[in-house]
Amino acid sequence: MATQNYVLCYLCKEKINKDYIANHGSRFLRNDEPVQEVCEDCYVDFNNVEPRWLKKHSVNCYFCGILFDEREGLNADDFNNNDGGSICQNCLMKKALIVFVIDHLKHFKCYPVEFEFEDKVIYFDEIMEILKNRKS
Repeated sequence: MATQNYVLCYLCKEKINKDYIANHGSRFLRNDEPVQEVCEDCYVDFNNVEPRWLKKHSVNCYFCGILFDEREGLNADDFNNNDGGSICQNCLMKKALIVFVIDHLKHFKCYPVEFEFEDKVIYFDEIMEILKNRKS
């Protein structure tokens, strides 16, 4: 069985040849733990270079306006009457939460105690805070 002769860049997911790394050294990005390996193009020089994914894949969320990697979001057409754009994971969670709360109120006549979305559990206090601060 052949061994893999490359690693994937943490940011852009492009292949980095291990021979290139051996000859030119590694570039690492500390993103919590563990240290992640990135390609030369994505290596962040905080003085004058921005990561390549920012140029290639960055979009603004249709709802909240934050800049995020389009590969981490979804098409917003299901939420904005086919007006285009992308939706970030945070807004997607809020939209799902609102649908869940409305459904829960219809069936049980009370607010839910907790809400689970993609391995994250949101409890009553945070649910109420999100509902209170949401835009119409």
